[in-house]
Amino acid sequence: MGIYFRCAVAGQSGLGHLMRCINLAKALRTYCDTYFIIPNQYKFPQQLLNTYNLPYITVPKTKNMGDEVTYYPDTINVVIVDMADYEHVQNPEKLSLFFHKLIDRNVRVFLIDGMFQDKLICHDYPFFSTVIQPYVGAEKDTAPNSQEWIAGGAYAILGDAYRDCPRRTTSKQASNVLISFGGSDPQEITVALAEVLSQNRKQFQNQLVRFVLGPDMALTTKQKITGILNDLENAEIIKAPDSLKPLLTEADVAILGSGAASRYEAACCGVPALITSIVPSHDHQCRLHQSYGCTEYLGHYNELSETSWCRALSNLIDDFQKRQSMSLAGQKLIDGRGVERLAVEIGKILA
Repeated sequence: MGIYFRCAVAGQSGLGHLMRCINLAKALRTYCDTYFIIPNQYKFPQQLLNTYNLPYITVPKTKNMGDEVTYYPDTINVVIVDMADYEHVQNPEKLSLFFHKLIDRNVRVFLIDGMFQDKLICHDYPFFSTVIQPYVGAEKDTAPNSQEWIAGGAYAILGDAYRDCPRRTTSKQASNVLISFGGSDPQEITVALAEVLSQNRKQFQNQLVRFVLGPDMALTTKQKITGILNDLENAEIIKAPDSLKPLLTEADVAILGSGAASRYEAACCGVPALITSIVPSHDHQCRLHQSYGCTEYLGHYNELSETSWCRALSNLIDDFQKRQSMSLAGQKLIDGRGVERLAVEIGKILA
């Protein structure tokens, strides 16, 4: 038996959905073969899967997701779907036919969903085999329409590098700041922060500020960032790193988006993080994450002024006790073994 993954891969979706499915696919190989389904117009995801030696099939571009099922091999009987991106959360009916056609073919569907306002589940979806919500606090959400429900931060999906990170010692001086907004950053929040740091260079002249340019970031976005930071001596541009782990290990403070992966990676490494929501529907989960003490949620990025960014970063840099407390809370919350636990649970369900 093989498990197939169908995840959001369009540029506006970022890389978070694909990367967590890659990490889960690697963990599930203990139990069975894993494959990916990629629409053939998306080339970068295919290149990325090749680097991880993960097999995939391509399907033609179709008018809707339901029609795509026509091109699936008859041998498919288990599909893990990770499509809870902004487009589909706002328009869940786009996936309704897709799910119904899979169920009609007797395919067991495991849905990796968002939580609260950021989830797909709607009234006309079929009854799922399993719904997975691998997020901090997701177990407090309403139980979904499924036979099995796997939820909570204990199942946070991170790569192998984050397993059992050593306990972090917080530095008295916060001299290293990491800024990362995922694989593509379609909202160009990195550009905005480059401008903030450039305009307030004296305030943060004692910090090395690293800006991560994700592997799927648009060339025009990269050029904007490079141009802004060209004469900023304490800024460093990191292009398409294989992992954030080495950068997080060296960072004293991180500024991140609301994607679950980077927030949990920072927590696992014990890095205090300032986070901003990239879409309004992430607001609730960001506030919930903040309640555990390892992040400070600043609000939606469109609502933040230059002064707001500077004040929040400066205050966290100057507050050693707060950074130490946030670091301890993060490592208590996320241990990096969530993907192993999730693979075990999926294996039990399929046994």
